[in-house]
Amino acid sequence: MQPITERLIGVFGTPSHVETAAAFLAEVDRIADRYGHEAQRLAGDMVIRATQQNWWPSPGVIAEALDSASNSLAVKNADRGPKYPDWTAARQAHANRLIRSPMGRQAAKEGWIGALWDFARVEERLPQGSELARCKRIAREADEMAAEVYRGNGGPAAAALLRLCKSREERHAQLAEIANGYEAKALFEQSQRMTGEGAG
Repeated sequence: MQPITERLIGVFGTPSHVETAAAFLAEVDRIADRYGHEAQRLAGDMVIRATQQNWWPSPGVIAEALDSASNSLAVKNADRGPKYPDWTAARQAHANRLIRSPMGRQAAKEGWIGALWDFARVEERLPQGSELARCKRIAREADEMAAEVYRGNGGPAAAALLRLCKSREERHAQLAEIANGYEAKALFEQSQRMTGEGAG
């Protein structure tokens, strides 16, 4: 039974204004089936507020409430922006520009370019003071974990971890190229995957 059907039974009881309550409830369930729980919760609020009598509203009224709730949620979700705002193409391009600098070249040479780029992507600036030490520590800890995987200490997920480590190395090579004045198409392809822009 769909959430909105259960809720309305709790409020209005079993439908007594129809010949076959089971058929009526099955029709409400069929109407509600394509809507998510959040839309059904909101539609239930609408129906209960709008219904002055103590008997069930028609399936048509419930369907209209579900449509309205679904549309409201779609608008609300659209207003929130991208699902991964720090992975948009604009954020990545800005991070690329930031690491194309003396600090970026130093990070590429010393092996903490990935942590630097992640910081620049999220914070939209280069690290300062203790933030620099944190970037280097994150990179060092990731390197130590990768070394354990390469030594065969990945456990049951060893194969997946090995692929992840190799992907990380490739990404760091791309970032090093950017830091030294080159662009990497793969980063924008990653952005499309994260934001859904390339789906279709």
